Amino acid sequence: MEGVKYLTDEKGKRVAVQIELKKHKKFIQEYLDYIEDRTEVVKTRNEETVPFDEVISKFEKLHGKNV
Repeated sequence: MEGVKYLTDEKGKRVAVQIELKKHKKFIQEYLDYIEDRTEVVKTRNEETVPFDEVISKFEKLHGKNV
């Protein structure tokens, strides 16, 4: 791929990558956004969940609407 270089160790194993920012700015931004979104999801992993029916019931009580 043009604009991408791999750094290898003495055995030829890829250990790092250099990406040319001017050519791949959009990809890098999308990847960083993905990492940020995934981090937010992981933070909520241990939060208590609420059953969907309970959420709908509370919504209907507050807003007087059937969903």
